[in-house]
Order: sequence, then C-alpha cells, then structure tokens
Amino acid sequence: MTSHSVSADTCRRRLQRKLRTMIRYGVFDSPPTTGGSVDQTAGNALALQVAQQSSVLLKNAVASGDSQPVLPLNAAGLSSIVVIGAHADAGVLSGGGSGAVPAAAGNAVSGCVSPSPLLSTCATWYKSAPLAAIQAKAPNASVTFVDGTNAATAATAAAKADVAIVFATQWESEGADLPSLSLPSNTTDSYNQSYDQNALISAVAAQAKRVIVVLENGSPVLMPWLSNVHGVLEAWYPGVQGGQAIADLLFGAVNPSGKLPITFPMQDADLPQPTISATDTTVTYSEGLFMGYRWYDGKQIAPLFPFGYGLSYTSYSYSGLNAQVDASGNVKVTFTVKNMGSRAGAEIAEVYAALPSGLGEPPKRLVGWQKVALQAGESQQVSVSIAPKLLSTWDATNHVWKLNGGVYQMIAGASSRDPNALTASVTIAGH
Repeated sequence: MTSHSVSADTCRRRLQRKLRTMIRYGVFDSPPTTGGSVDQTAGNALALQVAQQSSVLLKNAVASGDSQPVLPLNAAGLSSIVVIGAHADAGVLSGGGSGAVPAAAGNAVSGCVSPSPLLSTCATWYKSAPLAAIQAKAPNASVTFVDGTNAATAATAAAKADVAIVFATQWESEGADLPSLSLPSNTTDSYNQSYDQNALISAVAAQAKRVIVVLENGSPVLMPWLSNVHGVLEAWYPGVQGGQAIADLLFGAVNPSGKLPITFPMQDADLPQPTISATDTTVTYSEGLFMGYRWYDGKQIAPLFPFGYGLSYTSYSYSGLNAQVDASGNVKVTFTVKNMGSRAGAEIAEVYAALPSGLGEPPKRLVGWQKVALQAGESQQVSVSIAPKLLSTWDATNHVWKLNGGVYQMIAGASSRDPNALTASVTIAGH
C-alpha cells in the first residue's frame, strides 16, 4: 500500500470477503476449540453417504443373451462373481498431496517405497475392501478375487464367472503432472502399479459374459476398451467407506445419482494442452475463457462423456420450461422433472445459459442446478433463480462486471450435452 501498487480499497474488499465467509459459517459465534471426541460412527455414516451420492454411473449396457442392463446386479441370479485387480481385496484408493488423509487404521496395501521422503509417491489405501462388501451382497454366490497381475489368468477366471468386476485405479498428487489420461501401467507409475490396466480390462472383456469396470481416480481417464464392457462405475477416491458404497451401487441398494464435474475426453489430443513440458515452467492458458466443458463446446469436440453426465437405474423426463425476469432482476427458470421408471431415484437437473451472440463468450455456461428426489412416477417442479452476475461478462477496460442487453437462451437438461434439453428465450435489459 505504501508503494501504491495495491489500493486500500482492494485490501478492504479482500478482507471483507474473508470476514463475510467466516461470519456466514459461524466462526466468530462458535470459534473452534481444542479437545473433544470424534464421533466415528457419524463420520463413517457421512462418508458412506458421500461416496454413494458422488459416484457416477457412466455405462450400463445389456449383455448378449440378456434382456436387462448389467446393473444393478441381481444377487439371487448369480452363482459366481470374479473381482479383479486394484487391491479390491484389501481396500480403496485415496489421492495424494496436501489433500491426502492418512488411513487411521493403517494402509491397507504395503510395499510401496518412495524415492524421496520429502515427496511421497506411495498411495494410501483405506481398509474398506470392495471384495468383502460384494461377498456380503451375494452370500450364496461364489465370489473370488484375482489380483490382475496376469491378464490371461484373469481372463480365464472371468470366462467361468457369471460376471467379472474389474477395478482400475489412477493415483494422483499435486506434486506431479500425469503423462497421459490413460490408466497407468507398471511403466508410468511403477511405485503403485504392477501391470498394464488397459490390457487387463481388454483381456477380461474378450472372455467375460458380463464385465463391469469400477474406476478409482481423481481426473478423467481414457477408455480404449469402453465398447467392449457392459458397465462402468466412476467411484473417484471413495473414502473410508468406499468398498461398501461401491457394493451398494453395484447391487442397487442405492440408485446412482452422481453427475460428472468434469469432461472425459476421447483422447489426450482433445485437451486444451495435450502435452505438458517437464522442463518449461511457463504455462500459457491459451484456451482463455474456454475452460473445461466450454473448450469442447467451443471447438465442437465430441467428448467421451460430457460435463454433467451421469446415468441412473431409472429415467427422467423434463417438460414445461419457462424463463422470465423477476422484480429483483433475477432470471427465474422453472420446469418439471418426472421419474419415468419403476424405482425411486434422484436427478440433478442442470441449467445453462447461452449469452447473446457477438460477445466472444463460450456457447453456454452452467448457471444453476437442483437435485430432486423422486419416487417412481413422481413429478416435481424445479425452480432455479439466476442472479444477474451469473449472466455477466467482465469488462476488461473498465474493470467491472457487465450485464449485456439482449436475448438469452436458458437450457435445462441432464448434462451439458443432453440431446433432449429444453430451451427457452428471455430478453434481458443490460446495465
């Protein structure tokens, strides 16, 4: 401030934002205290709920000879299940870096040795084994485990089973960039991975009657085997109750309701920055405003799975979209979501806005969403209020947000690329 490189007004505004957040969350009214006890039961219950609701069902196809999609699994109709790979007999993977949480019960997988004690490259595995949870769901079936180190052995076991469930992982940390979005092998991540995961999945898919892939990862992965598998469940890093959550989703005790918070590209070449230099420390964000899903929309690149995508064991319809400006200047968007299936579920309805042409903006932006729980056959009206700032653009000359006058398209649907999305126009006066 003394040198006038930062104004007093800027400091006040930044301090105000911090204080406003602290006040909103009651930090001053109820300051943190030391001591106390940890409610492990409540923590585990919340961890289970988070894993169940955040997992995303990406594919659910009908296997040859079947009449229904492979998921949810019907335990009564299965005599044999083989679980393959990714230490699924021991636990579930956690991410690295400063967000990593050490396993209170100890690492479920041992043997990794980091090259440096200052930067751990060893993954943490929580002792929540999917294998045990799957065995509990299908007590009358023969549930076996194959570690995946030998693809031929795994494929042979898969051929003999009613269903093969292949687990695949990609450990990530803030300390390093991924060389590719491809699932790692013993070459790309030798500390945590002892075999080629893509080769394993392909080998199993070539032999199995029904094959499901469960992913544990922190960012998009490429899926060269996608057309040859029947189901794909994205579990992310599912936490200390991850094994149970995965089993609940696979067997239908919980209906999947998660949606992708990122875009899954078909190939590395489709990324805004397909390669990242290991030596050049200057990063140029040449995509500008076209970040995330906006990049794929703006460049008309078809993704493998679009932002906001996620399947369910039921289906939903959208109808009656209406958009109008209310007395406060907000755009009120209303529409109806109906559960068209025979079981209860929850749908995350998404609202996007396409700004008037000629502004240099991406084709559309996410401006709101609402999650609605619906019984079979039930309908509910969704109402989303969109503040003017969410529709504004940044005026780089005057350093202010600007609401441009014109016709805006409001889009409501199940994902950023929903072919059945509803569209309504609303005229907004600029200021």
